[in-house]
Parts: sequence; structure tokens; C-alpha cells
Amino acid sequence: MSLSWAMTRNDEKVVTGWGDGSIRCFDMSSPKGEIWSISNAQLTPVTVLSIAKSGNFLLSGAEDGAVCVWDIRCREMVVQMKQHGSTITGIAITEDDSVAVTSSKDKNFMSWDLHSHRRITCHTQRMGAINGVILAKDQVQVVTVGNDCKLSFWDLREPQPLQVIEDAHDQPSSCIAMSSDGSLVASGGNDNAVRLWDFNSTSLPTAPSTAAGSRRFPSPPTIRASPARTATAVS
Repeated sequence: MSLSWAMTRNDEKVVTGWGDGSIRCFDMSSPKGEIWSISNAQLTPVTVLSIAKSGNFLLSGAEDGAVCVWDIRCREMVVQMKQHGSTITGIAITEDDSVAVTSSKDKNFMSWDLHSHRRITCHTQRMGAINGVILAKDQVQVVTVGNDCKLSFWDLREPQPLQVIEDAHDQPSSCIAMSSDGSLVASGGNDNAVRLWDFNSTSLPTAPSTAAGSRRFPSPPTIRASPARTATAVS
């Protein structure tokens, strides 16, 4: 069973993570479908995938808290980084592919130097798991969602959140994405709602306090960023 996926920048290929710990890549334009796979890529189910902007490497996160860096060209593991204590829920990579931010159900999100493969920072949410993380266009502001139903705005250089939007969702917030131009944040929750937030309505820390739009789905949605201005919600 596929648990996670990530698209290449040209949307021609999709990389998927599976419950058996494998990673498989599919060519959307090819009748053959699967073009390569990595068996036993992780010891536990692959819960998150993120492809570098260059397309040269891939990050995978798993249920046991391990994050692996893969060279896509030869499908070999470069390094495993394991400092999270629970399931990896989100991975964001900076535009220059130098830093990754990972979130976990252990209430932490961490930033990593992708050259030295060392942890740079660790931020802790006081209550509940962190279920998703995104990087803003300035590459230092981070937005997280989690079981506390809040939308939290952070700066990687500051230990505490810059702002927290209480009751962003009626139930735990399960996913988050940002539009390609950085103007909109979309959050999804177990309340089956997707809410859009105007990230540029005012400068942080007095940033968006109300949703710019909201829509409910039959079941909890999954959100992915699209090349267009808005994010895409998949129910």
C-alpha cells in the first residue's frame, strides 16, 4: 500500500513510499508505469517523501523516525539521519537544496545541513504531535500544523513560535502546503476542512489571523502544492 508520494518539478514522474518500506518511481507518460524501485529502503513504512529542487536527490521519512537521503541517479542511500523519536510527518527542502526541515509525531521539527548531514536546530511544540511542516519563501520562516488544532508560525533562528493561530481547525490539523508564490497557506484537518490563509496579509508576528477561504470534504483531505498559485487538495 502506498502511503506517501512526491512529484518531480516537471510533474513527469511520481515517487511513492510504501508500507513495506520500499520506494518506487513511476513515469506518468510511460505505459510501463514503474521505472525503478528501492526495496527495503526503510525498515518501517515510508510516511513522507520530498525531492530536491535539483532533482538529484530524495529524502524519505519513516514510521520509526528515520530520515534517509538518496541519490536518485544511482538509487543509493547517501546517509541516514535518525534523531526523531516517532513517525516522520513532513519534510521541506530549501530552494538551494542546502537545508531540510523535518517534522515528527514526537512534537519536534528539526533542520538539517544537507552537506554535512548534521542537525542544525530542534524546535519543540508543547502539546501534541506535529503533523506537517512547510518552509516560507524566505527560507527561515516555518509553518506547522498538529494535533493541537493550531497553525504555528516559527523562525528557525528563534526558539519559540512567532505566532499561533488558535483553533485553526475543529479537530487535529493533518496536513499543510504553500502556494508556489508563497502567498497562500492551505491547511487540512480531521474535521474534513481545507482552509486557505493569506500569508502576506500582514508581516509576522501579527500575521494571518483568519482564513481566506474554507471548504469541507467527505473525508480528511491530503494537500499538495501545485505549480499554480494555489495548493491542490486531494480527498
